[in-house]
Amino acid sequence: MFWPLLLFLVVRDCPPVQIRKRLATTLIVAGFLSLLLSIYLTFHNQPWAFFNPFTRVWEFALGALAYLGGLTDNRRRTSELLQWLGLFALTSAACSFDNYTRFPGFAAVIPTLGIFAILISSVKAAQSVVTRVLESPAMRLCGELSYAWYLWHWPVFVLARSIFGAESIASRVMLIGLSFALA
Repeated sequence: MFWPLLLFLVVRDCPPVQIRKRLATTLIVAGFLSLLLSIYLTFHNQPWAFFNPFTRVWEFALGALAYLGGLTDNRRRTSELLQWLGLFALTSAACSFDNYTRFPGFAAVIPTLGIFAILISSVKAAQSVVTRVLESPAMRLCGELSYAWYLWHWPVFVLARSIFGAESIASRVMLIGLSFALA
């Protein structure tokens, strides 16, 4: 409820030619303050940093900035490079984050900027390998189910851990598949 209300108040009596600039400024300021709060709370009260909606506003702000556009280079090659860098950031985070990673805080910047890079570059690189893979039917299905998959994975993993103990790589893959099936 906070986010739409804030954006409404920002553009409420704004001349149409100023809306994009005012929105971008608000998104940058709100995003920066939210990121600072996220970093602080991650070191002082990590669960609160994770679940507090105000510490995650910066992620929404980046998504909204990507939607506003105007941040990309007009060259296709630059856009393709941005896509690959974004994919690298996502893969690096997925492969290196573990139970000891303080999240969200600084760690959340890596995958969030990765997604941002992919979003802002996809229009200019519409025929790139990354775009074609992300637009494939299998990836679209994953995207459509991603939130439900996210919600199901936690109880599946907690229940399995409480019944069977520590997981092996093979059991984790099976639990991921089970979570996806439930989603």
